[in-house]
Amino acid sequence: MASTSKAIFSFICLALLLPLSSCNCVAPLYSHRTPSAHAWLASRLRSKNVASLSSARWSQLGRLPPPPAPPSFTLLDSVSRQFVNWLHQHSHPSHPRNFSITPIERPGFKSEEIPLALAAFAAKSLNNGDVLLDLQLDSWLSDVFASESIPSLKDAPWEVRLASILLHERAKGSGSRWDPYIKALPDFIFLPLFFTDLELNNIQDASVQDEVQRLRRFIESTFQSLTPEEVAGSKFTEYAWAMAVTYSSACRIIVQGTIHHVLVPFVSFSFEPNSKVTAVIADGSIRLQAIENIPEHSFLSMSYDHNNSSDLFIFRGIVDSKLINVLLFSSLLDLVDWYVTSYGALNNNKYLTLRVVQDAKVAFENQLMSPMTTTDLSGDGLFILGLDGSVNPRILCLLGSLFYAKELLAREVGRENMDITNMNNMIGTQWERDMNTMVRSFLRISTLDCERIMGFDDKFSNSTLSALRAIKERIHGLMCTSTTAEEDKAFLAAAEWDGFGGLGISESGCPSCRWQIEEMSFNDYLAVSYRLYRKGVLKILISHLSCLDVEENIAPSNVVHQNGTDTTDQFVSWMEGNGFSISEKLSITHLLAGDGKLVRGVVVLKNIRRGETLCNLPLDMGLYDNETIVAGEVDSWDRAAARLLREKAKGSSSAWASYINILPQNMTVPILLEDHELHEVQWWPVLRELVQVRKSIRESFSLLSVDDLAGADFEEYRWAAMMVHSRAFTLPVFADDHYAPYVMMPYMDMINHHYHYQADWMSQPIWGGKVEIVARRDIKKGEELFASFGPRANDNLFLYYGFVLKDNPFDVAGIFASYEDGVRWFLDTWTTSCKHSVNPRSLASCKRLRWEEQWKLAKDALENVSGRGASLNREWWHLVNLWADMGYQYIPFQPGPTVYFAGITDPSLIALFESVVNNTLQLNQTILATTKFKESSLSTGVSSNQTLNVGLRSFFTCMKSHIRELSQHPVVEGHPCWEEFVTVSEIADASTWSLLVGKIAVGVRCLEVLSLFPTTIEEDEALINASNNSRTCVSGTSCSGRQTVSEHLQLTREYRYLKKLMLQEVVHKLIS
Repeated sequence: MASTSKAIFSFICLALLLPLSSCNCVAPLYSHRTPSAHAWLASRLRSKNVASLSSARWSQLGRLPPPPAPPSFTLLDSVSRQFVNWLHQHSHPSHPRNFSITPIERPGFKSEEIPLALAAFAAKSLNNGDVLLDLQLDSWLSDVFASESIPSLKDAPWEVRLASILLHERAKGSGSRWDPYIKALPDFIFLPLFFTDLELNNIQDASVQDEVQRLRRFIESTFQSLTPEEVAGSKFTEYAWAMAVTYSSACRIIVQGTIHHVLVPFVSFSFEPNSKVTAVIADGSIRLQAIENIPEHSFLSMSYDHNNSSDLFIFRGIVDSKLINVLLFSSLLDLVDWYVTSYGALNNNKYLTLRVVQDAKVAFENQLMSPMTTTDLSGDGLFILGLDGSVNPRILCLLGSLFYAKELLAREVGRENMDITNMNNMIGTQWERDMNTMVRSFLRISTLDCERIMGFDDKFSNSTLSALRAIKERIHGLMCTSTTAEEDKAFLAAAEWDGFGGLGISESGCPSCRWQIEEMSFNDYLAVSYRLYRKGVLKILISHLSCLDVEENIAPSNVVHQNGTDTTDQFVSWMEGNGFSISEKLSITHLLAGDGKLVRGVVVLKNIRRGETLCNLPLDMGLYDNETIVAGEVDSWDRAAARLLREKAKGSSSAWASYINILPQNMTVPILLEDHELHEVQWWPVLRELVQVRKSIRESFSLLSVDDLAGADFEEYRWAAMMVHSRAFTLPVFADDHYAPYVMMPYMDMINHHYHYQADWMSQPIWGGKVEIVARRDIKKGEELFASFGPRANDNLFLYYGFVLKDNPFDVAGIFASYEDGVRWFLDTWTTSCKHSVNPRSLASCKRLRWEEQWKLAKDALENVSGRGASLNREWWHLVNLWADMGYQYIPFQPGPTVYFAGITDPSLIALFESVVNNTLQLNQTILATTKFKESSLSTGVSSNQTLNVGLRSFFTCMKSHIRELSQHPVVEGHPCWEEFVTVSEIADASTWSLLVGKIAVGVRCLEVLSLFPTTIEEDEALINASNNSRTCVSGTSCSGRQTVSEHLQLTREYRYLKKLMLQEVVHKLIS
């Protein structure tokens, strides 16, 4: 997994089209930010309305029309060879072929059609300064060439010209001199431009989201302004792709005084985060050369040329930790809007506020032109802060002018509703003089050194400090997102396990279900990588302003709102008066749970016979969202939580007051874990969903209005959200018997969940406006009454209900991200057919072709699983029958690469591995060459269960000692446990040998997964016991030194402990 981690985390440096960067080849100035481009558009459109596409539609763009069949490795390999030959034909002949380009699989994707990409490698060891390519300028596609080829576009924005000429050359096919380069371009470009709404939201940077929307409108408008001839008859989808290629690979150069925007004909996908190649422009050509010593076969990646991280992310789709800066404001207007929102407009006049900032801007620019000014403030980084605390004085100047104007107006004018003209008339020339003096003062400041600035002794010291405090408040605002940095880290770590669900171009089926995103796209990964990087920079910037007295409260606290006391008697009386019919044999009480904690539940006072009615509950007393005041993009969970809070705010006047008062005020759920405790979950799929739930609650709170929430604060809302999800049901509460989600039904939620339940409501018809609950078996006096919330695994119970169950028959653990991933793992773990492949091209080719062949055969085996029945896994059918006996005959089962309760493996996974075993015997020559195996196993078919178990026990004991070496040392001849594996093969029945190896492979995978957890089963058990002992310890000397942990953390440790036991049971079942 270590190598996977490196690959995936390096994957954020995606460079499908790598830009060239040096002092001569720099980031372009983007046209949609310039008045000239908008003037050109206006002249072309002539007031023509341009319809904007939805985000859902944009998420499907940027991709060329798919071919009849996905490109195979062989086809892409041919494309890459032609492209490399073309590059070297156009390169100076004196330079040897120092690099190669080959197709590789992008890591982490778990879809069947694993996306392929072209990657560049060093063909030999390179020294710093070695040249890879020396290309003449006419080998580039440029906007100047576009202007000559398409004269009608000579005044068009450079991006439009480049995209248009790319489409024209593409339309020529083999007739274009750039055909090998164009064929090598990727079909899909990973850019925020093509993110879904959910993926854009994951960025958590409003300035980036706004910029993406502006960019989309610009592309839509430019396409509408072009004639079909100017885009070679291309559709908008193709035009959007061409613009994406342009944004992701273009750079700006100056040749003989003329600005050129060019697409550099060098295509590569990079795993490595550090740049190894740069560009130098000289003598009318561009040289790609190494900027460090590069070992043979290393990936080649290019240096990037943006001076701010936001633009690099937006236009290149890259998160590069080497760019140590952050954009504080996206524009002058953004600064003004934020100031007005945070501090109010000057004299309640936004126009006056804007005029003050504009005056300050003019004064600042005048001072820059002064010969006395030596500060270099050229470039477009107007509102950027550097990691070292460097700050463009322009930011301080603009903010300082607002605070000084506010101070001046209060002191000199003393009147409200003053506009800039009246202010100038009353103050005379003082304002202009002060502005110039203030600018000169601010030009002396280049870092966020608040202690130095606090030592200023001039008339602007107060304004300067106010500006610094404003910057700190702005940084805090940027950090106050719906996730914390620790949650983001956990989310990214989960990607190592979960993989990416395809290319990220389809919207979720439930856009509002933010906590239930089934798969994580690579776009999500890019978005979270960007926001985590940004938070890291912001956190460091805050440290430079530590001497200021701004309260730091970035993340919501985990305090649960306290409310009321136990009022069980009042609740019982309330039910009696509202049509509830409860058996006298039942009583609500507090019970001692298995972990020693008191929980409320229902206990049986007298023996109950099967079929007896336990209670009848009136549906009209269900509390759910049947009001219409809630607006905005919130889901049923949020609405139900808001309704609960509105009823709670009514106090005793609420019809549900007695019910609300009996609700628990504290819950033991992982949602309340501290940030530094998140890593304790350890099971990545659940950790990812946990982060999503926490994020969703914060987002929903921000979307709901004060009226929606009846003035509740965040802690109260989080309490209500947890109540709803842990206690609500789906019931037919509407007049037409239609069901509503998240109905809180009093008393029904007092009955706790267990898989061995006695109270049945699932199979009972609902009629007469009541829910009837009956006994599904005899119940003895003193038993706790249990119901079923459904066939829930411990993952779900842990996340939403705050408890876990030992020996839960519905528990499950996915040990691969997908079946395809399982085939790859098996081939890498049990065969060495690609060991002869040394260079990246032959290795990539061998692995991909081998996988394609085996996956095709394995798919056939998966399709035939149902027909093979119990021959694959008898225990599986015993488990299915157990579910049926518990009342779950119709579980919506979905096969997967998973293991279940009691060490049972999904039959489909065994069939998958059995197929690969059968089909790779010819590949794994070391097994066939084992004479002992061929004679003893295949000929005689020796089989002894007892001897086999001894052999398996010996093999797994050995593997447990060497499991961490598995990724580097496959289980083949020479592996420390190879002899033990051969011994097992000798004992096994030849007719079932491949099936046995399939089961062994599942066991080995479970051992490997267990080795990836930070703590062992034994360590978890010790932690749990130590915490339990500290809870029961009576104060005294025997308790000294014992440290207690929160109930949330204790639950988390119990959850992961049970998950590990389930994985371990797979191995125990094999060797027992």
